[in-house]
Amino acid sequence: MPKKLTMAQIYTLRRIKSGTKYQLDGRKKKGRELRYNVFSRVYEGMNCSSIPVLFRSGLIKFTTDTKVADSLFHSVELTDAGRQTLEESKER
Repeated sequence: MPKKLTMAQIYTLRRIKSGTKYQLDGRKKKGRELRYNVFSRVYEGMNCSSIPVLFRSGLIKFTTDTKVADSLFHSVELTDAGRQTLEESKER
């Protein structure tokens, strides 16, 4: 476990594991959660400040290995360290 994670960060890791879509911009400064709006039938981005912190901690990574554009948002997924951290924080 890198450092003490907040409950919001652990909750975000759990949601990534369960399949919720999260994205991080190419500058690695802004994160967002994609929520489906049933009325407009599109995904809407909601700010998620935990994503850049989790990326810097090495708990999530970009899903693609290609060079990321700075101005675009890219999908993220759990790393092995992120999965291990989730297993260690089961009691929280």
